[in-house]
Amino acid sequence: MVNIAVANKLAEKHEVAIFTLSAPENEYLQANCPVYGQSDLNFRIFTGVSGILGMLRLDLCNRMWMAREAKKITRLAQKLKNQVVIVSSGSIYLIPFLKKQNPNKKIIAWCHFSADTYLNGYLRYTTNFWIKGLRAADEVVCLTPKDKEKFLEINKNTRVINNPLTLDNNEISSLDSKIISWTGRIANPHKGIDYLAKIAGKLPESWKISVAGDGDMELLEKYLAANNAQNKVVLRGSISGDELKKHYLNSSIYLMTSRSEGFGLVLVEAMSFGLPIVAFKQSSSEYVLDSGNSGVLVENGNIEAMVEALEEFIDDIEKRQSYQKKSLKRVEEFMIDKVAKEWERLIF
Repeated sequence: MVNIAVANKLAEKHEVAIFTLSAPENEYLQANCPVYGQSDLNFRIFTGVSGILGMLRLDLCNRMWMAREAKKITRLAQKLKNQVVIVSSGSIYLIPFLKKQNPNKKIIAWCHFSADTYLNGYLRYTTNFWIKGLRAADEVVCLTPKDKEKFLEINKNTRVINNPLTLDNNEISSLDSKIISWTGRIANPHKGIDYLAKIAGKLPESWKISVAGDGDMELLEKYLAANNAQNKVVLRGSISGDELKKHYLNSSIYLMTSRSEGFGLVLVEAMSFGLPIVAFKQSSSEYVLDSGNSGVLVENGNIEAMVEALEEFIDDIEKRQSYQKKSLKRVEEFMIDKVAKEWERLIF
């Protein structure tokens, strides 16, 4: 969604095209520019084989396999006569091959995950290819200053550009409901749904948490049962559009329980509705909330401190209103017009 938002904005004044290694007919690719791609099956074969070759330490074979995939992007870039190729997230390990195939084009690595995810966790059998991809890029774009510090050790041409708000919204919450909203993929340990259940079990009786997202619902229900919190959480499932807007508008506080995040776009979404934010402290929430100046940061994993922070908002609507102003001010930094100007300065 972020890629599409930036591409659509840049396409208003520039020639832009999108190439996806998966199917271009994907329902989320609502682009105002040409979209090219291949089948989802081809992409699954590519990533599956690459992972197996990495696990077996067959680096030479993996390089040949990646060069073959990069050639698909090169053929399109040469056909369209693009001068700049932005390689997003999961395809960064293709950059050394793209540079060799396109020596006169500017190649930008756009990192949607945290530095730790790329360097210490994500597809660990091919970490060396991620590092080579970042090093070969002409520029690296990342999401937070802390990530920038780590990426600078690999590529000195690294900068931070915010992800933009992708949810179209012009309304703000009245802050008078007894609902706390939570949005994200239902997963552990990353999203901290075990923390979510423990917090829900300790909330005042009249307050509930509205959860929007899908994933491992069975695991979440297990956690809720263990904390006697089944009646404190409303499961909305995967929602979008007007239903997602209602989810935010009908709540008075936004809660983030993630142990880690690459960026945490849901925080920006919630802030656009004027919700006061309470989040566990990690690189993403610390950056989006401006080190606690635009929301409340709690020691990661400290359930008692989190409940205390929530109760302060629950008991004081004036405090909620004060932090609403902070959210609305901070979210201005993530509006698409401002983000697109940063990309224009980098590309053009």
